[in-house]
Amino acid sequence: MFPVILRFDGRIAVVIGGGTVAERKVAGLLDAGARVRVIAPIIVDALQDRADVLGPDRLRLAVRPYDPSDLDGAWYVVAATGDPTVQQAVADECERRQLWCNAVDDPQRCTALLPAVHRSGDVVIAVSTGGASPTLARILRDRIGQALPDSLGEIARTLEVRRRAWQATGASTEARDWQPETDALLAEEIPRCPAFRNSPDRK
Repeated sequence: MFPVILRFDGRIAVVIGGGTVAERKVAGLLDAGARVRVIAPIIVDALQDRADVLGPDRLRLAVRPYDPSDLDGAWYVVAATGDPTVQQAVADECERRQLWCNAVDDPQRCTALLPAVHRSGDVVIAVSTGGASPTLARILRDRIGQALPDSLGEIARTLEVRRRAWQATGASTEARDWQPETDALLAEEIPRCPAFRNSPDRK
């Protein structure tokens, strides 16, 4: 497995399937900035409601069976149908087109496995078990998230400003040791975390 963070920024993601699981996948893709197409014979009301709010440029629904042409223009595909025949057809077409495919609850058909994700601004922490146990991944994500400050995104932005200022002097950011000031910013915030305050090991 090779962990990677994808930058969607308006690129198209296709979700085959219209149930509650597909709805959760769509929500995550929209949060990441994707333009999402959903194709399924039946689509849950939550997806229809979301499409009505966002409009077809962000979320487009097609209430019909899957067709291979649905993958035209896609950068990323999710198969969430619960039908092994359709799942295999989607996975095969993705392989033929060299598209990354996440087949829900079907790691053998996946070329992309979705981790459990904790977000704080631009900071993304992902936990994966390689498809072995999504529940374990979620538990680990939650425990890690509880141990971290809510202000991680702000800390990242502060460090970004400092890096840009350093770059503006013509100096290399790689040559500077950023750990001391990063540690200092974290040291100010971590004691405020509920998980830290309530820890029986805290002196």
